[in-house]
Amino acid sequence: MAVPWTLVFVSLLVAYVISSEWSGLDSRYPIVLGLCVLLISAGFDAAGRPTTANILTEYAVLFLAAGVLLLIIDHFRDPDLLRELGKPTSNSRRAEGERQGSWDGR
Repeated sequence: MAVPWTLVFVSLLVAYVISSEWSGLDSRYPIVLGLCVLLISAGFDAAGRPTTANILTEYAVLFLAAGVLLLIIDHFRDPDLLRELGKPTSNSRRAEGERQGSWDGR
Protein backbone atom coordinates (compact mmCIF):
# COMPACT_ATOMS: atom_id res chain seq x y z
CA MET A 1 0.00 0.00 0.00
CA ALA A 2 1.47 3.31 -1.09
CA VAL A 3 1.49 6.23 1.31
CA PRO A 4 -0.51 9.23 -0.01
CA TRP A 5 2.23 11.77 0.65
CA THR A 6 0.22 14.69 -0.71
CA LEU A 7 -2.58 13.96 1.76
CA VAL A 8 -0.05 13.74 4.59
CA PHE A 9 1.49 17.04 3.48
CA VAL A 10 -1.89 18.79 3.25
CA SER A 11 -2.85 17.50 6.71
CA LEU A 12 0.37 18.83 8.21
CA LEU A 13 -0.08 22.13 6.39
CA VAL A 14 -3.63 22.52 7.75
CA ALA A 15 -2.30 21.79 11.24
CA TYR A 16 0.36 24.47 10.70
CA VAL A 17 -2.22 27.03 9.55
CA ILE A 18 -4.32 26.40 12.65
CA SER A 19 -1.35 26.53 15.02
CA SER A 20 0.02 29.61 13.26
CA GLU A 21 -3.22 31.49 13.82
CA TRP A 22 -3.44 30.23 17.38
CA SER A 23 0.07 31.33 18.31
CA GLY A 24 0.20 34.44 16.10
CA LEU A 25 3.13 33.48 13.87
CA ASP A 26 3.97 35.63 10.88
CA SER A 27 1.66 34.71 8.01
CA ARG A 28 4.40 35.17 5.41
CA TYR A 29 6.41 32.11 6.47
CA PRO A 30 4.56 29.68 4.17
CA ILE A 31 4.98 32.06 1.24
CA VAL A 32 8.74 32.25 1.76
CA LEU A 33 8.92 28.49 2.12
CA GLY A 34 6.83 28.03 -1.03
CA LEU A 35 9.20 30.25 -2.99
CA CYS A 36 12.19 28.29 -1.70
CA VAL A 37 10.57 25.02 -2.73
CA LEU A 38 9.91 26.51 -6.18
CA LEU A 39 13.60 27.35 -6.51
CA ILE A 40 14.54 23.81 -5.50
CA SER A 41 12.00 22.50 -8.01
CA ALA A 42 13.60 24.58 -10.75
CA GLY A 43 16.96 23.06 -9.83
CA PHE A 44 15.59 19.54 -10.15
CA ASP A 45 14.01 20.43 -13.48
CA ALA A 46 17.31 21.84 -14.75
CA ALA A 47 19.09 18.69 -13.58
CA GLY A 48 16.81 16.56 -15.74
CA ARG A 49 14.46 15.23 -13.05
CA PRO A 50 11.06 16.60 -14.14
CA THR A 51 9.01 14.13 -12.10
CA THR A 52 10.58 15.28 -8.84
CA ALA A 53 10.27 18.89 -9.98
CA ASN A 54 6.54 18.45 -10.61
CA ILE A 55 5.96 16.92 -7.18
CA LEU A 56 7.86 19.74 -5.49
CA THR A 57 5.91 22.29 -7.52
CA GLU A 58 2.65 20.85 -6.18
CA TYR A 59 3.96 21.25 -2.63
CA ALA A 60 5.11 24.79 -3.38
CA VAL A 61 1.65 25.73 -4.67
CA LEU A 62 0.12 24.33 -1.46
CA PHE A 63 2.56 26.40 0.63
CA LEU A 64 1.70 29.52 -1.36
CA ALA A 65 -2.04 28.87 -1.00
CA ALA A 66 -1.66 28.44 2.77
CA GLY A 67 0.30 31.69 2.95
CA VAL A 68 -2.35 33.57 1.01
CA LEU A 69 -5.05 32.10 3.26
CA LEU A 70 -3.13 33.27 6.35
CA LEU A 71 -2.71 36.74 4.84
CA ILE A 72 -6.45 36.96 4.18
CA ILE A 73 -7.22 35.86 7.74
CA ASP A 74 -4.78 38.44 9.11
CA HIS A 75 -6.33 41.16 6.97
CA PHE A 76 -9.83 40.57 8.28
CA ARG A 77 -8.85 39.93 11.89
CA ASP A 78 -10.08 42.61 14.29
CA PRO A 79 -7.02 44.40 15.74
CA ASP A 80 -9.05 45.88 18.61
CA LEU A 81 -10.02 42.39 19.71
CA LEU A 82 -6.38 41.34 19.82
CA ARG A 83 -5.45 44.40 21.88
CA GLU A 84 -8.31 43.77 24.30
CA LEU A 85 -7.24 40.18 24.90
CA GLY A 86 -4.07 41.40 26.60
CA LYS A 87 -5.76 44.04 28.81
CA PRO A 88 -7.34 43.32 32.17
CA THR A 89 -11.11 43.64 32.28
CA SER A 90 -12.81 46.54 34.06
CA ASN A 91 -13.99 44.17 36.78
CA SER A 92 -10.45 43.05 37.53
CA ARG A 93 -9.27 46.69 37.70
CA ARG A 94 -12.07 47.55 40.09
CA ALA A 95 -11.23 44.54 42.25
CA GLU A 96 -7.57 45.57 42.29
CA GLY A 97 -8.52 49.11 43.36
CA GLU A 98 -10.75 47.76 46.14
CA ARG A 99 -7.90 45.65 47.47
CA GLN A 100 -5.59 48.64 47.55
CA GLY A 101 -8.22 50.92 49.06
CA SER A 102 -7.97 53.48 46.25
CA TRP A 103 -11.22 52.73 44.44
CA ASP A 104 -13.50 55.75 44.56
CA GLY A 105 -16.76 53.99 43.62
CA ARG A 106 -17.13 55.16 40.00
